[in-house]
Amino acid sequence: MASQSLPRRDFLKQSAAATTVAVSPGFATTALTQSFKTQKEFAAYQQRRRKLLWSLLGELPLSHRPQPPRLIKTEKHPGYTLERLELDLNGIEPVPALLLIPDKLQKPAPGLLYIHWHGGTYPVGKEELLTGQKVLPAYAPVVAEKGIVTLAIDSWCFGQRQHNATGRTGEEDAFKQMLWRGQVLFGMMMFDEHRAVDYLISRPEVDAKRIGAFGLSMGATKA
Repeated sequence: MASQSLPRRDFLKQSAAATTVAVSPGFATTALTQSFKTQKEFAAYQQRRRKLLWSLLGELPLSHRPQPPRLIKTEKHPGYTLERLELDLNGIEPVPALLLIPDKLQKPAPGLLYIHWHGGTYPVGKEELLTGQKVLPAYAPVVAEKGIVTLAIDSWCFGQRQHNATGRTGEEDAFKQMLWRGQVLFGMMMFDEHRAVDYLISRPEVDAKRIGAFGLSMGATKA
């Protein structure tokens, strides 16, 4: 069958037309040509899809029970206090983290998981919250001003979890090694982010009912 290329905009339009379905009454969403009469049916569909998604993330260390975090250092910055932490999220390797506590804190405060991008900037990792990137401003002053307690961790192969001087080689090595163990690198990344949320809502400063996630590129995909 001959292939036919489509301009990106046309492809997106056709994809949207093929996937958008209506759920009555007054409810619309995308569900891959599925048809739903009620929100209950759609919720059941979502549950099945989530189960499928989790099954594709590989063997996860679900039985691991995290140990208490280790406080490495406390820093005072304009508008906020920063805790440098080491979290036990997966039982395989410790996870360096930043916890930003605004001076304008009103307990219980909203909490945010800040997820750094990829961009091939392996040494940066969680520090992106403080430094930003070429196309992204540092968000630490923003969340501090808004009174949002913010947590950022190093993803596998990034920041202090970069175990090879050549970041890309280290990421490829980790990907292959995990496959031998029945694991998926992206799945292990997502597992850490979920466990990071568990830690965030455990903090006494945070309102567990007001939690968000934010990121750009890889960070947005995870969020």
